[in-house]
Amino acid sequence: MAPDVAIGQATGHRPQVSMRQGCSKKLQPNSEGHTKSSRLCEEEEDKPPQEEPGHQGLKRSRQKAGPSTKGGRRAKRQRRATFEESYMEQHFLGEGGFGSVFAGIRIEDQMPVAIKYISKDRAEETLEIPGQGTLPLEVALMSMVNTAPHCSNILRLLEWFEQPSQFVLILELLEPCQDLAEFCAAQGGSLDENLTRVVMKQLLRALRHCEKRGVLHRDVKPENVLILTDSHTVKLIDFGCGDLLQDCPYDYFAGTFQYAPPEWFLHSEYMAGPATVWSVGATMFRLVCGFAPFTSSRQIIQGHLPFPQGPSAEFQDLIRWCLKENPEDRPTLKQMRRHRWSEAHVRRLQKERDELEQRLTDLRKAWSFLSDLTKLHRSYLQHCNTHPDEEPVYGPSCMPALLLEARGTLGAQHQPKTVHEKLQQILDQADNK
Repeated sequence: MAPDVAIGQATGHRPQVSMRQGCSKKLQPNSEGHTKSSRLCEEEEDKPPQEEPGHQGLKRSRQKAGPSTKGGRRAKRQRRATFEESYMEQHFLGEGGFGSVFAGIRIEDQMPVAIKYISKDRAEETLEIPGQGTLPLEVALMSMVNTAPHCSNILRLLEWFEQPSQFVLILELLEPCQDLAEFCAAQGGSLDENLTRVVMKQLLRALRHCEKRGVLHRDVKPENVLILTDSHTVKLIDFGCGDLLQDCPYDYFAGTFQYAPPEWFLHSEYMAGPATVWSVGATMFRLVCGFAPFTSSRQIIQGHLPFPQGPSAEFQDLIRWCLKENPEDRPTLKQMRRHRWSEAHVRRLQKERDELEQRLTDLRKAWSFLSDLTKLHRSYLQHCNTHPDEEPVYGPSCMPALLLEARGTLGAQHQPKTVHEKLQQILDQADNK
């Protein structure tokens, strides 16, 4: 068993511990006979299977990035504008485990962008993509997940540049936005379950998109999810700890200890699917409860979940399922999305829709009743004009009695018909006198 490792609370500075032993190893061939819980790249429910870009033919290494025909476009014969000619850096936005991020603008059209600088000392790993050359790993993974049709819940990579000592990534800029850790702090430390459902639905969509593109993010946590504070749209960011997706176990870990699964500490290996679900479950716990479920490797292995008072039984059930010690007992991302907690808002919206439809039906009946009443009143006035000597048998004073009689006899839904018949009866009686 690995020694107990203390884990500090994550902050806006995004501290992380990286264990990338064996990162230079070649990926092993896909294994057969995987379990359902470790199965990745499931078909989208209720949709026919579609061809998705995978990672067949990709070659990963630790050599320097070579010529490229896309993204950095270094292999083009015509001169390409340099980063300095194309973009203007503005204010500092933040710093992650693999680089600093600044706001900027594209000089050509003044479009706001985010500019991320990654030191080559931190980006030794590369990935060879057919038709694109040898790319830095983070650039390659972001290119794979941004291939059209792209996912609206993953941050877009617009282009990138190579400089002597660093890579420069041009990303879409989100404003106004915060990462989920900052957003939770601004909301008082935690989110209510309804807003958490909105966030998690989008995060699960982003992670399933990564699966279909053959990409493992491997560092899911609140600090790596941006949220637009006005619309609550979320974007998965920072693929610096990512890897190609594989069906055999990984024997190295890159990411944040706080969100690492117990099998890593127990056996020094993990499967992509269950490990991702574990990190998503730990992220959900932190959003709703206001603190991380574990602060050390020993706590992760023991698996005790310190739920505070407040979270619903359905929420606790889903969290316990995601944080099962045995990775084969955890749900898939698809099963998470179909859990009764995830679909609670759907049932609530269905109920609200049914209530709205009933109110509209009642309004239509009321309008029909008023229309019939108006017609009958006109008929009665015409009758009075043609029979001026008759004593009045109908007037405003008798209407409450008619309405009460109709409601008490057949109910409110039959009220227009009953009143119509009663008034018609009065008119018939007057004609027969």
